[in-house]
Amino acid sequence: MLLERLPQCNVLHADKGYDSDAIRRQVENRGAMPNIPPKANRRWKNCFSPFLYRNRNAIEGMFRRRPPVGKP
Repeated sequence: MLLERLPQCNVLHADKGYDSDAIRRQVENRGAMPNIPPKANRRWKNCFSPFLYRNRNAIEGMFRRRPPVGKP
């Protein structure tokens, strides 16, 4: 359901927990390139760019931030 709501993008960064052929096909069918690190047990390693993957960490860091305690 989440991928059905994916906005138009060129590259989709995801954690290696999302490394499956089905998810990769869904992303590609929506016109984006999946940039997902391959799981260690994968026989065929998909194309992956560590340079582009760094952007994912910045976004994930934004979600980890919490507002200061005692301030709305």
